[in-house]
Amino acid sequence: STTSKVAYFKRKYAEEEDVQGSLHGYLQKHLILREERSCILRLSLQKLRFLDDPEAFLRRAVLINNLLRKIHSDDGQRDRDRARNGEKEEEEERERLFYVDRKRLKVMVTPEHGHPIFL
Repeated sequence: STTSKVAYFKRKYAEEEDVQGSLHGYLQKHLILREERSCILRLSLQKLRFLDDPEAFLRRAVLINNLLRKIHSDDGQRDRDRARNGEKEEEEERERLFYVDRKRLKVMVTPEHGHPIFL
C-alpha cells in the first residue's frame, strides 16, 4: 500500500514536472525569439545610422536584388526553351518523315535493310 502511494506521488510529481518543463521551454523559446528579433532590429538601426546616404544604399540593394531575380528568371526561361527545343527536334524529325509535295503527300519509310523509300 505504501509503495503504491509512493509510486502515485512520484508519477504525479513527474507529470507536473513535464507540464512545467514544457511550459518553461515554450516561454524560454518565445523569449529567445523576441530577443533575437530585437537584436536584429537594433543592429539594423545602427547600420542605418552609419550610412551616409541610406536612400542610395537602398537603391543599390534594390538594383542588386532585381538583377538576381532577372538572372534567376533567365535561367528558368533557358531551361524551358531547352525543353521546348527538344520537343521541336522531335517534331522536325517527324516532319522529315512526312512532307508534302505540291500534289500529294510523300512518306519516307525505312525498312529493315535501312534504305529509305518514298511512297
